[in-house]
Formats: sequence, C-alpha cells, structure tokens
Amino acid sequence: MARVEVDEFLRTLGAEARMTAGGYTRYQFPDSSEVWIRPNGEVVRLPWREYDDRGQRTNKGARLDETGAVTSLHTTGERVEN
Repeated sequence: MARVEVDEFLRTLGAEARMTAGGYTRYQFPDSSEVWIRPNGEVVRLPWREYDDRGQRTNKGARLDETGAVTSLHTTGERVEN
C-alpha cells in the first residue's frame, strides 16, 4: 500500500495523525493504541495501554505483529511504499 492510502485508511478508523520533526508519522487511536510509520516506510504497531491495580503500565514496550498479536520482535518487516 502507498503511504497516502495508509493515511486515509487509518484516519477512517479514527486515528489522529501527527508528523514528527524527524519524519515519523504517528497515528493515535481512541483506545490509546498507535501505529508509527518511520521515514523509510517501516510500520510499528503498539497496543492499547494496560495498567495494573496500582496504575503502573503493564505492557510498556510491547509491539504487535501484522495479525495484531503481541510479538517479542522489534520489527515485523511491514512497510508502506513511500
């Protein structure tokens, strides 16, 4: 998929998009999940935030694979066309 198509699709799902000074695009969804697109087109998916009884985040640093499952990999190999 082209970056423009991905942008349109994610916005239709309710994401708010922001560009960083470094060229990253951050899409944040109402449930606090996020999708980041790096300048090279690599896609990084982050799950919604979960907290324990003391208010401490329990899934900080977690990433999702292309199926939406939590993965231990730093990258899934997903890319968008620039």
